[in-house]
Amino acid sequence: MDIDAIAIRGLDRETVRRLSRRSDARGFRQLAVHTGALCATGLVVWASRGHLWLVPALVLHGVVLSFLFCALHESIHRTAFASRWPNEVLAWICAALLMLPREYFRFFHFAHHRFTQDPARDPELAQPRPSTLASYLWHVSGLPYWYDRLTVTLRHALTGRAAGEILAHRPRSAHSVGLLSLRDSRLALLAACRCARLLGSAGDSRAAVPAPVPFV
Repeated sequence: MDIDAIAIRGLDRETVRRLSRRSDARGFRQLAVHTGALCATGLVVWASRGHLWLVPALVLHGVVLSFLFCALHESIHRTAFASRWPNEVLAWICAALLMLPREYFRFFHFAHHRFTQDPARDPELAQPRPSTLASYLWHVSGLPYWYDRLTVTLRHALTGRAAGEILAHRPRSAHSVGLLSLRDSRLALLAACRCARLLGSAGDSRAAVPAPVPFV
């Protein structure tokens, strides 16, 4: 990225350049902290089974889980680490956990950057934002997210149709990218089913229910 070519307000370019510098060591430290938080809150959920504090434990775990989107976003841009391979591996893992296949999200997000705030072509504007308190609470519950991710990923994995409106903006690579996105959708679905089966066989089927992922 050419920092000198970007209009910047409020910060000098040297500060922006320093903040934009990628680092494997810093990336792995942040990953270790986030992984620790996921494990800790997951253990709290496991220990809370059958008790009244299971719901707040699930919410807490869901909040930590939802921040995997930050890791997915940065690794999709290949800025979480200086090296390419940890970005790709982290992107796939986060994508599988969030049921947001890596290649599908990569081109969804790049289409957003290319057509930001264009109502006709920005894919992030396809769904209306919450306009009432009730619709906002429904949105942050995470339930619409999981419904969308499960239905879109399942449809894409089984039929190959999900990213056409995104790939339409990249006609030269639409076929190859579509195959990559289809592969990732099927792998994400397989991983989710495998995790649910493993958790369910651990002795309590309630553990196979995903924690709510609030999105503000």
